[in-house]
Amino acid sequence: PSIADPFLPRKIEEGRLDDIRECIGCNVCVSGDNTVSPIRCTQNPSMGEEWRKGWHPERIKPCRKPAKVLVVGGGPAGLEAARALGQRGFEVSLAEASKELGGRVSREARLPGLAEWARVRDWRIGQISKMPNVATYLDSRLEADDVLEFGADHVVVATGARWRRDGFGRSHGLGIENFESNPRVFTPDDLMDGRLPEGEVVVFDDDGGYHATVAAELLAKAGRRVHFVTPEDVVAPWGQFTLEYRHVRKRLAALGVQVQVSKVIAGYEGCALRLEDAWSGEVLELPADAVVSVTARNPDDVLFQALGGRDAGQPEAGAFSLHRIGDCEAPGLIAHAVYAGHALARALGEVGDDGVPFRRHFHHGGNQAWYWLATCGRLGGTHMNDRTRLTRRQLVQGGLGAVALVAGAPLLAAEPTPTQTEGPFFPKSDQADKDLDMTRVEGRSEAALGEVIEISGQVLDETGAPIAGALVDVWQANSHGRYDHERDPNPAPLDPNFQGWARLTTDAEGRYRVRTIKPGAYPVGEGWSRPPHIHFKVAKRGFREVTTQMYFAGEPLNDVDRLWNSLSPGERGQLTVAFEDRIGAAPTGSFDLVLAKV
Repeated sequence: PSIADPFLPRKIEEGRLDDIRECIGCNVCVSGDNTVSPIRCTQNPSMGEEWRKGWHPERIKPCRKPAKVLVVGGGPAGLEAARALGQRGFEVSLAEASKELGGRVSREARLPGLAEWARVRDWRIGQISKMPNVATYLDSRLEADDVLEFGADHVVVATGARWRRDGFGRSHGLGIENFESNPRVFTPDDLMDGRLPEGEVVVFDDDGGYHATVAAELLAKAGRRVHFVTPEDVVAPWGQFTLEYRHVRKRLAALGVQVQVSKVIAGYEGCALRLEDAWSGEVLELPADAVVSVTARNPDDVLFQALGGRDAGQPEAGAFSLHRIGDCEAPGLIAHAVYAGHALARALGEVGDDGVPFRRHFHHGGNQAWYWLATCGRLGGTHMNDRTRLTRRQLVQGGLGAVALVAGAPLLAAEPTPTQTEGPFFPKSDQADKDLDMTRVEGRSEAALGEVIEISGQVLDETGAPIAGALVDVWQANSHGRYDHERDPNPAPLDPNFQGWARLTTDAEGRYRVRTIKPGAYPVGEGWSRPPHIHFKVAKRGFREVTTQMYFAGEPLNDVDRLWNSLSPGERGQLTVAFEDRIGAAPTGSFDLVLAKV
């Protein structure tokens, strides 16, 4: 359960039971150990990507600019994409062709032993229902013309896959003769649609997963005499990796299902199915009023191809970007579909690069911290290879951001904090709630949208002595890049649950702390968008007032921001903060402010 939702205890403590992602018991997580592959979780797509890709199970970066997204298909991939895109602040429309959401999850959850699969659907529907920026449309099958008429900025096709009827699979690369148009041949889709064969039935499993054994159980419980045939040497070999194999064999035996392993199909005429031993070539015949073919699936990508099948990242001029995800792109496990929807949502509208899209760990001998510093080359004009002892000021002047490197250490003989423009959006009217938690507004039950962060630091004089009782004003845009100010022309939505402004007083050690959300970027003019930043104004009798802005390390828009680039490298280091991720808590950054005496 803690893999599906690492924040399970906190959500219970806070009474947020509807927000808990319940484990579905699929044991995909265990299969990672048994196949020596990265761990995955059907419910929690961030599992295994926390360090590698920087994915947090609860937080996700707000969208860079507002956009309309149309998601076609409400299965596991489409639901997760719509949910995560909604969390980022996009305007999302989810169109589902059937009368219910869930796609394959809803259909498979009605099969024996798979009721818990529905939790994948139910949690996502519950989260989407809380998002006013996500609209859901059932019984809405869309053609290419409908999509074009809709006018979305981005189109995501998540239309799933269908089981093949021709017998094509691992053991029959050209399909099986007399299968595709044979009315006696069924697929798992037929069974899930309620069309069950009569009489003596052979379930042919060339897939190796759980679908064929579940189909055999369904038919046996419905009173059919069932034979289970597989080219594999064991029944449903994937079950060995998920620790289900022994339980599956016991269930089939208890239901009287006859098992034939290491057998391929040599022919099917009338009600006679000829089998051939995969090792000896011996041929035997089974009575078969019907065959359920569980072999492979074809992506249902008709809509994607009708829309042109363009490269996902290359929208035509004035048109939408087109993407396909989940089984529509590559049929796989439900976990793969959920992961694909989540990955798409995180990447949409972001600036990519051609490098490796995840972090890799390299082992270095000796002092790893020193190795990291040495590979940075020159810092503030000092060569690192000579192991010269660096002062904190040299680190600051080298542009690395001393507040991010030496947490908690006071600044010694420091330069005053560089000033920056107050901007036009300093709060004009007073507000009742200006406490240190900007993620919540007094009297409202919901929290602000966006990635929660915590900022702490000290207000110091030029000698490094703390300044107690300093007044610290903090104000910023919301996660969509919009200020709660009458003069803000940004059309992005306001967030009624975001406080937007905090007024704090430093303690006896000059310390302050504020909890807020990471602000969104916003356009200023043609060719210029402000990167995420937070405004600070600090005042204390006997000191010069400082008004400045705090920036986020690693933001691509920093490099093209006119205000950030107006600073010297050392000043940028003083105003740019690297945040540290923490398991089970909000990322934290340290931002010290230095005042000069009057």
